[in-house]
Amino acid sequence: MGGSAAERILPQPYDNESEVMLERFRHWQSITSNTPGFFQMESAAVWDVLLSFQDHAGITGELAEVGVYHGKSASLAAVHARSDETLLLCDLAFPEGARALIASIKADGVVYLSGSSARLVGTATFHQYARRCRWVHIDGEHSGQAVTHDLALADQWLTDAGVISCDDFMNPAYPQITAAIFHYLDQHKYELSMFLCGYNKCYLARPRATHSYLALIAHDLHRELTARGIVSLSVYKTTYPSDMNCFGVSFRFADRDYYGLDENPSRIVF
Repeated sequence: MGGSAAERILPQPYDNESEVMLERFRHWQSITSNTPGFFQMESAAVWDVLLSFQDHAGITGELAEVGVYHGKSASLAAVHARSDETLLLCDLAFPEGARALIASIKADGVVYLSGSSARLVGTATFHQYARRCRWVHIDGEHSGQAVTHDLALADQWLTDAGVISCDDFMNPAYPQITAAIFHYLDQHKYELSMFLCGYNKCYLARPRATHSYLALIAHDLHRELTARGIVSLSVYKTTYPSDMNCFGVSFRFADRDYYGLDENPSRIVF
């Protein structure tokens, strides 16, 4: 595989911690099995892999979500939030069930920001959390304008090693979201890069930080997703970094865990 530079900054394998991580994920699945929402289990498994990697790598910071609904995805972020990390949740309203679910996981250090996320840009709260969040999930209003505002907020808050997760990427019902994300990335290509997409979401990070996440995906993603109960999947890297240095994860192709270049599917370059 390509990507030796990325491999050198990848932390040591966390196989010895895997069972603890998996048990934590299974417990989250059990307590949210009846929680309403659109958070696909495949996406939840991807989140858990990425957040567990951050936990293992010592990547710290606050965790934030725009668009909480009944709290299913926010509760998984809460599972990974340390006692000294703040969970920032922004929505127009918070159902009591969402608050109760999150409180059952993280009793302290949860900040509820009621109102439109667009109104946060330029405020004291906007500046207070500048470069302090290791995880930001964007799942608010689905207009192109709102997504652009939320990306600006996430960009302001994201740490050097953090991840932004964007919902409904490549969802044919919301083409404006995909357009807004690519437009923002084109306008801020030295600030954010996409390193993974699939299961209705895409994942962004600072360009230098993407190398660690790309190496994680290349070496561990298929195994870790399978361990979390996601089956019949393939991880794709069908082009060169100069074209687009981003992995995809989707339905299984033939007998391949990983599918690389179209001209040589056994070769993955990142």
